[in-house]
Amino acid sequence: MRIEIICNEGIRIDGHFVKIGDNIERVLEKYEVEDVIDDCYYFFDCNLKVEVKNNMIRHIDISRDADQIIVEMDGIKVFDVDKKDFLKYLEKKNGEKLDIDLGIVTAYNIGISVDEGISQNDMDALIEDAKKNSKSGKINKDIERDIDRFQHIEIIGVFKNG
Repeated sequence: MRIEIICNEGIRIDGHFVKIGDNIERVLEKYEVEDVIDDCYYFFDCNLKVEVKNNMIRHIDISRDADQIIVEMDGIKVFDVDKKDFLKYLEKKNGEKLDIDLGIVTAYNIGISVDEGISQNDMDALIEDAKKNSKSGKINKDIERDIDRFQHIEIIGVFKNG
């Protein structure tokens, strides 16, 4: 499956457009819902979250956990590129500094939000603890997976600014 992010507008899932502001019923007609919690609808093994208000789509989040989902924005495979490089790209596209609050980076001008995941300081501490507490002095597979997750975006969101 391929999801294309369209800034300030929505996403295209294998060619089918899901627009911010549309009624959630349009999505429910096309895709099977996995779960509904409050005003959030979850699709594709809960890797796509559509948040609604009064049945109108207001925010869409896509999680990195899905191997079968390719997520692109302007031809860039969002979850495959280095997080730092992608954030620099977002800032340039946004035309001004990104807003960072509690690990969420927001490019308001283009309607994109990114969950940074674990912070650099937390990652450094995790690596140091892993090496210190390991009998072999090596990092185990769980820590290696966390390092990979740190280097890439975990969740990307789309919303309409204004």
